[in-house]
Amino acid sequence: MQPSDPFSESVAACLSLGPSSHANICIKDTLDVSGNFLNQILLRMAIQAGHRVLLVPVEQSFEKYKFALKKMGVNLQQGVDEGQVAVVSPVSVLARQQQHHQQQQQQQSQQQQPHQEAQGEQEPHGAAVSPLRTLHATMARALDQLASWAPPATQESAAAADHTQHSMGTGTSHGPQGGPMSVGCSLTVIIDGLSELSILATSMREWLSFLHYCIHLGASHQTHAAVNRVLRCHVDDALLEEDGNWIKLLEHASQLVLSVKPLEGHIADLDGQVTFSYRHPPVPAAVRLAAASFTKGESHAMGGTQSSASAVALVPEQAFVPTSSMYFRGGETGVRWMPQITGRDLLWQ
Repeated sequence: MQPSDPFSESVAACLSLGPSSHANICIKDTLDVSGNFLNQILLRMAIQAGHRVLLVPVEQSFEKYKFALKKMGVNLQQGVDEGQVAVVSPVSVLARQQQHHQQQQQQQSQQQQPHQEAQGEQEPHGAAVSPLRTLHATMARALDQLASWAPPATQESAAAADHTQHSMGTGTSHGPQGGPMSVGCSLTVIIDGLSELSILATSMREWLSFLHYCIHLGASHQTHAAVNRVLRCHVDDALLEEDGNWIKLLEHASQLVLSVKPLEGHIADLDGQVTFSYRHPPVPAAVRLAAASFTKGESHAMGGTQSSASAVALVPEQAFVPTSSMYFRGGETGVRWMPQITGRDLLWQ
């Protein structure tokens, strides 16, 4: 995938960390300026790069994502139909959970009615399952389906390879839907509103457990296929004091933090500013693989003892700015990015 704008170029390194790496990208915005457009750009980048995508639309609907990506030249519905993109809508999940719980209560009420008439009224049994637990289970099932996805263009060749391996007696691994495991594919997860989901938690402990799952989403599939776990969490109302602790936890676990803020005053043709904060500068995949090969060979030579210092020596210092900023202006045809503001842009209204 070739980055087509300054923003894409800045985050491309976090989207191509290699087959055994992961990167968490945290998006923070405020009530004054929304960062939803970053989710749309990152979703487009992931699909065009051939990633398997799990989309959890909380703040924006799936229809809005389809419309936005259509303007970017990407058919999101086609990705869903072909199995590359899995969509887990919390609204739909919770609605089904509520309906299922009501049906269970009705059935229990009918079964207990004869006993209640003989022994008096009793409290109905069966408590509702936590909404976050239900959402967690639904996301896990969606990941299982994504693990067996293969690009349509390679399905015939994969089937031919499967037939060849069976004829040779070697066999292949299959996903839950019976499809061949597409080893080497990357996985991208987008959750566009953690702040909205936090109100579903019955306790801070439950919320932190769910947040921990989001941060490590896809870890259980590491043994099945080589995947890059790129977790992008959209955090709303980042300045609220009661959310400060878990937002700091999310930032600490992130490779890249994108902070979307409004500009002070009124500047013509500009909507806001995006600040890039790299906690751990990404290393190019080629350099990291070379370091891994070197340390593996050195480990055999030294009787299984790896030399981390030698591996670090192979990784050159990055021309990396730990914290940088870009200015942006949204429009019908896309987002205009500006690395800096010139004198012509300082038009105060």
